[in-house]
Order: sequence, then structure tokens, then C-alpha cells
Amino acid sequence: MAKSRKQTNPFERLRDHYQQVETECPECGYETADSDWKSTTDGSEVRYQRMRENCGYVHMRSVTISR
Repeated sequence: MAKSRKQTNPFERLRDHYQQVETECPECGYETADSDWKSTTDGSEVRYQRMRENCGYVHMRSVTISR
């Protein structure tokens, strides 16, 4: 079943994209459909990260915001 695309901004859509396509852990290869990306920002950069419970690997992505 497809997820609803009712996010309010591009950063939420990017987080949704990571949750849908980045399902395999680059460290151990374990694949799960319920990866939970968290996002934080300091105003100039948005950081996305998730911790893999099976191996403890912290997977990170970031987007720099420029004006």
C-alpha cells in the first residue's frame, strides 16, 4: 500500500523518500521497510539520521541550505 503524500514541505518529502528507498543498512546489509529517519536543522543545514537497531550503525544524510 502506498504512503500518503500529505507532507507540508520539501524536507518532509525528502525524509519520506529516504524511508522508502534507503531500506538496506550499508554496514550489515540487513533490510527493513520500517526505517525511521529523524531530522534536525540549525537553519543552514538539515540533517537526517537513523540508527539501525540490529547492528547499531548510524546512517546520516545532510542537505545544506544556501540563499
